[in-house]
Amino acid sequence: MSEQNSVTENLQTGEVDDNLPVTVIVPPAGWMALDFADLWRYRELLLLLTWRNISARYRQSVVGYGWAIIRPVLSMLIFTFVFSQIAGISTSPPQNLAVDENLLAELKADDEIAARLYVFLQADAINASPRTKSYDNGSARRNWDTLFHSVFPNQATPPATIESAQSMFQPAIDRLISKNIIASANWTNEQIAEEKTIPRLTITPYRPPSQKEIPYALFAFTGLLPWMYFSGALNAATTSVVTGGALLKKVYFPKLILPIVAVLAGLVDLAIQLVVLVVLIFWYQIDVGIHLLFAPVFILAAAVTSLAIGLWLTALNVKFRDVGQAIPFIVQTWMWLSPVVYPSSKVPAQLQGLYALNPMVGVIEGFRWSIVGEAPPDWSSVAISFTVVLFLLVSGMYYFRRTETTFADII
Repeated sequence: MSEQNSVTENLQTGEVDDNLPVTVIVPPAGWMALDFADLWRYRELLLLLTWRNISARYRQSVVGYGWAIIRPVLSMLIFTFVFSQIAGISTSPPQNLAVDENLLAELKADDEIAARLYVFLQADAINASPRTKSYDNGSARRNWDTLFHSVFPNQATPPATIESAQSMFQPAIDRLISKNIIASANWTNEQIAEEKTIPRLTITPYRPPSQKEIPYALFAFTGLLPWMYFSGALNAATTSVVTGGALLKKVYFPKLILPIVAVLAGLVDLAIQLVVLVVLIFWYQIDVGIHLLFAPVFILAAAVTSLAIGLWLTALNVKFRDVGQAIPFIVQTWMWLSPVVYPSSKVPAQLQGLYALNPMVGVIEGFRWSIVGEAPPDWSSVAISFTVVLFLLVSGMYYFRRTETTFADII
């Protein structure tokens, strides 16, 4: 009892008894700051805050969770109109348009007309304007004059009917079809003057099954899903500590929970959007295969990417609120630097290595491949993207835990 009274008197007078034990609380430093066991102890709080975030997202909204469908569907329709119908962007993988010398020699030995037509089609595809329907992008329509001069450049174009044109060129066309250079060729009459027509040939290039063009609406939607989840989670994670400042000052909990909650809450919108994706898969009659099992892997990669970058940005946003103001512009610009509305194959070869440093390149291309199952992504680019994400995650967690002790004071 006397010892308790002595302690009470010392507290009242401000004096310190040197004989009393002293406990010094030192925050963990270095890599010890990454205490995952602390996160596990507060897992119930993590789930509670995640549910609160989800339930509050569309509170007092007439459409409610319908916005999770409206936004990507409207974006898909706009992108399809602008980039597919107006800009004429092709979603098919690039073909090797160089002339195969061995094939050319074989064609020359059998059919000189077929050989000349083959060279013309390859050169025509290389020089085609990206804004027109070219031989590489779809069906190329050639009138009689162009077709004749591609094979007989030094001769005058004779008058012709479909029957005479077919008798001259059809054996060569059949030869190219048998060599999987042309998929099909159809003859029609083109009206050029009153009571005067000339033959017109519509050629469809052959593409192997792994290089078929993806319907642009599906192409855009499979890019928008991981991107919209990533951008939404990144925005929420960046401001999570600032908006949760009142909670930080009331009770202790691992501050790392706040950006994690922001990332987890966005998965609900993504799950709703996946229902629309299933509808599109049935609408376009896409054959799903074992590659579909990789879809959760790339969804997880999108979540980890948003958390990795979000850790850096949320820590910086506490000190510099300009970060939060700049995020919408950064995200908007970032989308155009990612293969959301165009395939990665459109990027020049000399820039592919630099392009792969964008962590969302591997995520988007991988997710798209897991759904449509056409040409697989460049796995070296995916590996580079994932390596960048891993570096950002480890360094971001370290930086966040090193600076979190100052959050409550600054906010």
